[in-house]
Amino acid sequence: MHDANSAQHQNRPPLLRDDFGRPRANPTLHEVLQRGLSQQQKDHLFLFKCNLMGTWTNELGSNMTISSVNSVGIFSGVYTTAVSATNNTIVPSPLTGHVQKSDSPTLGFTVSWAFSASTTSWAGQCYQDPEGRKILATMWLLREEAEDSWKGTRVGQDVFFHV
Repeated sequence: MHDANSAQHQNRPPLLRDDFGRPRANPTLHEVLQRGLSQQQKDHLFLFKCNLMGTWTNELGSNMTISSVNSVGIFSGVYTTAVSATNNTIVPSPLTGHVQKSDSPTLGFTVSWAFSASTTSWAGQCYQDPEGRKILATMWLLREEAEDSWKGTRVGQDVFFHV
């Protein structure tokens, strides 16, 4: 049987889930690009000026607030992670970085965690999706104290959305 309610559900985008099967609100950049966008819409992803100032949140719920960007692209702020491999209490940690001066700039930033003996660095690029949201698509390396170099390094990706 087909009713109006089931038709309404068919028009909704599928619920996004993280690697652990938990629902998440924001799509990854790859998911944004796979939505059947026209070429004009895809081209729009690269045609804007990116202002990093303000608060950004990623798909895991971590937040960073960029409070200053100087004339040569050096920026600073604070990062509060939503996830940690330690049992220590998570506290906000300082971040510093550099952004290129271009319309869709590449950037890099580092957080030296205030609650653990580890450091994470992100490298990525700023985009704007067709709905006008600013996106930072990044890859990261986390290094923690370890006797074995391979065991002390983790790699991943984050997509941040300006809030």
